[in-house]
Amino acid sequence: MQPVTKGLNTSETKVHANWVPLPSLAAMGGKQVFSYNLQWDRGTNAAAWYDVLGNTPSSLALTVELTQDIVGGVKYNFRVRSHNIHGLGAFSTVFGIKAAQRPDSMQALTTTIDGTSGGVIFSWIKPHDGFQDLTSYTVLI
Repeated sequence: MQPVTKGLNTSETKVHANWVPLPSLAAMGGKQVFSYNLQWDRGTNAAAWYDVLGNTPSSLALTVELTQDIVGGVKYNFRVRSHNIHGLGAFSTVFGIKAAQRPDSMQALTTTIDGTSGGVIFSWIKPHDGFQDLTSYTVLI
């Protein structure tokens, strides 16, 4: 199985996880998959694994959104495996999704003239970072 990926609807209060189906009957062990079992660690850094879906009852879903007990800035680990009449397959590699979103829009910046050099000084208030580290700012003139 390919690992879980971060869905576009992930925010500071929601984790959106996606995964892709097995691509062929050969990849499915020669028999149709009747369930995908998704597990997560509830933000415990894989100290324990908990079923999200697909164990009981079966599920062929390829996406899930979790909103209960999600904390902004926390990374949640996921893994997925397939199930057919031969049993459960191996889990995908673990993939972490951080409960975060894009930073807020910038407020208007202010400019002042540096009395010594005559240069322009740009100032702004840091926006809410969306629980992701802000690594740079771009100022277009």
